[in-house]
Parts: sequence; structure tokens; C-alpha cells
Amino acid sequence: MQASELRIGNFVLSNNLITKIEFITEDGINQDVDFGQYGSMNYEAWFSNDLQNRYIEPIPLTEEWLLKFGFKENIISLVLETDNFFFSYSKKNQKFEVQYNSRDGHRLFPVKIEHVHQVQNLYFALTGEEFSYE
Repeated sequence: MQASELRIGNFVLSNNLITKIEFITEDGINQDVDFGQYGSMNYEAWFSNDLQNRYIEPIPLTEEWLLKFGFKENIISLVLETDNFFFSYSKKNQKFEVQYNSRDGHRLFPVKIEHVHQVQNLYFALTGEEFSYE
């Protein structure tokens, strides 16, 4: 995983612990050291105060993560609606789609999303907002 794939606020795995990216420099990636809401502290990364790219792994996207980001569950999918976009994750085939609603009608875009940071980045790119984390 490269630092160029990440944004501040992305969740990743560091030494198998959930980590929130706080800032990115030329030397590496720094994590959030306040882990009260995210999980166990990664002491090695905290003491070095720097996560090198070799310690970073993407978190697989799961239904649990989407629910934490505010998606609502129905029988066949998990969905999240904003003013202009409708995000949908199919439980059956585990495919992610985005529907754009405009005055001209609706356009559906299948999107290959496999990791938590990818859905965070897509949502921010389309809405200009961060996911809330429940």
C-alpha cells in the first residue's frame, strides 16, 4: 500500500490493529494515538510516532464497516443516500454501486471498492464530506 492511496482520516491496519491516519509526510504516515474509539494502541507505531508504508495494510470492506459509516440495511443491500448520490452495496454479490441523481435523470455507476479507505475516499470525492463514524 502506498501513501498516495491514502487521505487524512482513512482507517487502515497497522500491525493488525485499526489505525486512523492523522498526517502524511515524505517520510511516512502518522497514526491517531487516541485509540479510545478505534481499538487497541499500536505501541510500536506510537513510540516511533511514524508508520512506514511497510506496516500499513488496507482494511477489507465489510457490512460492519458500512454500518459504522451510516449505511442502512435492507433485505438485499446496504444503502446511504445524500442530496445527489445513492450508494449501494449488494449483500448477495458484494458489489458497490453509486447512483448520481441529476435533473436529467439517474445514472448508475458500478465501482470496484474492496477496502475501507477506498469507500472513504470515494464518498469524500463525491460529496466533499467525511463519513461520520458510529
